[in-house]
Amino acid sequence: MTHARWVSLIHPDDLEKHEKYAAKLMAATPGEVIAPFEYRTPLPDGQLAYLSVETQIDFDDQNSPIRWFGTVQDISAPKRTELALRESEEKFAALAYHSIQGITLVQDEQVIYVNPAVSAIT
Repeated sequence: MTHARWVSLIHPDDLEKHEKYAAKLMAATPGEVIAPFEYRTPLPDGQLAYLSVETQIDFDDQNSPIRWFGTVQDISAPKRTELALRESEEKFAALAYHSIQGITLVQDEQVIYVNPAVSAIT
């Protein structure tokens, strides 16, 4: 697959992040570990697939990169779970913060959250 074809599969909002990742790969030195790159790609049905790319680089005798190779893994299911959890946490946080009822969360006998309404009560 050509680089142009590869880039055409990346969601437009992820292109800048991809370019930074590619620049890191081009500047890599032998033995350097580059973290995987996650991006989205649109599917024919309009959904998004979430992919993780891990790349390794072969170097020539002058330590210049000569070949990239790697794997692409579909991480859509765990990513969707992560996004749903984040959305749920954000909704709970907004509800708790704006509630007119005092809300205090205690975990392991430690107060970990008090919303603004508690201040009005005390």
